[in-house]
Amino acid sequence: MHNLVVRTLMNSGVQIVPSFMGGKRVAGIHGFHPRDADSNATLLSNRPLPAELRRIHQIHGLMAREVAEVR
Repeated sequence: MHNLVVRTLMNSGVQIVPSFMGGKRVAGIHGFHPRDADSNATLLSNRPLPAELRRIHQIHGLMAREVAEVR
């Protein structure tokens, strides 16, 4: 059996409706490309963050390391 995954990155402010989230537009949406002008982020933590963590695309690696430590 083959698993086919299709991902589509829409332009900022565009929603596909209806979708798996329902038949109506949602009030808020996330998932901007890191280079998008509207891609801003805040990261809060209850412990010190790595000093080299400076860009939004680096958060995935941080989360992956944290999950690996728990397993």
